[in-house]
Amino acid sequence: MRLPSARTLLWVAVAVGLALRGYHYLRNPPLWHDEAALVVNVLQLDFHALLGPLRHTQAAPPLFLWLERAVVLLAGDGLYAMRAPLFVASCVTLVLFARLARRVLDAGPAALAVGLFAVADRLLWHACEVKPYTLDVLVAVLPVWWLARTGDRHLWQRCLPAAAVAPFAVWLSYPACFVAGGLLVALLPAVGRAKWGGRMSYPFPKS
Repeated sequence: MRLPSARTLLWVAVAVGLALRGYHYLRNPPLWHDEAALVVNVLQLDFHALLGPLRHTQAAPPLFLWLERAVVLLAGDGLYAMRAPLFVASCVTLVLFARLARRVLDAGPAALAVGLFAVADRLLWHACEVKPYTLDVLVAVLPVWWLARTGDRHLWQRCLPAAAVAPFAVWLSYPACFVAGGLLVALLPAVGRAKWGGRMSYPFPKS
């Protein structure tokens, strides 16, 4: 009997991960206390007020709060609607992680890494709650995927899109500032090899 290839196992892991995320989302678990406190802010405060201090000792990135507020205004305050952006973000992150693993790892280790990512308990729970943690994971995976995918491009083609997205990412996810710093460090070898024009696109003091 022929065993499935590592590449097949990788995409089986993705399918399992997507199915588990769908299960947790569709079972519609009740709000837990910290999630409920954040939902109260989204329901009671307008866009301007969400930029200031939140009630019930809560803190969350402004763009995440605006996204949830927009969902409430457009689709209502049901849990399925409010949790939908996080569910979609979790599914997108899993697929991106799979593509990243295929690019930077051998087939066997890539399948193992994706399998662990797909069934990680905390990632599954956060995929169906109104908290920004799933977006934190997406913001962490996306730059690494971009870095690996654009390794053969000119430095300016890698830096300018990242620089355009970074300000929005910081407003969407608090850890994004650390991810942006890591991205700058990861690009340093490419800066050393780049010509003068490419170096000018690197957002770092030139003197």
